[in-house]
Amino acid sequence: MKMPFSNLVSALTSASKWLNRPSVPRLLAWLTWIAGMVIAALVTFPNHYNFRTYGYDAGYVLGMFENISQGNFLGTVYYSGEVPHISYAVYILGLPFYWLGGIWGILAYQWLGIGMGAWGIYVYARQKIGKLAWLSMLHYWGMWGVYSALAYDVIPKSWVLALSPGYSTHWKQKKGSSYTP
Repeated sequence: MKMPFSNLVSALTSASKWLNRPSVPRLLAWLTWIAGMVIAALVTFPNHYNFRTYGYDAGYVLGMFENISQGNFLGTVYYSGEVPHISYAVYILGLPFYWLGGIWGILAYQWLGIGMGAWGIYVYARQKIGKLAWLSMLHYWGMWGVYSALAYDVIPKSWVLALSPGYSTHWKQKKGSSYTP
């Protein structure tokens, strides 16, 4: 007579064999990333559509994009001497999204930036811990800060912070060379 515990052990052994296949960790990473992006989209776009954010920073960010697209790098629609809180690079890289979709393009730009940050966490963790790196991405998507940034409104600082793991991984691989995408 077989013990129920032996059935559990055999099930875990077969699952372990499946998890040790070379393609499985990457598959789990992709599934985690896709699920995280879908949930992030369900937070970002309906919040703005239903105007639950009251457009807190959207006006400031739209003013910055509008001024930079016209070549005016100092000032927003609120104050002529105001400079952005972060680098102009975030705004300059987002100009095509602004031109294509206005506020919806900027929200998509932020959404994609957060997704790129999740993948950067995965790449960094893959170098450090190997096959279980997809769990780092799962933790990234589980952090409340990601969703609260997406739920609030447009926050370009979140894009910069999301890309820092990928940037540092690239920096380490190139041993201090300048960043080239």
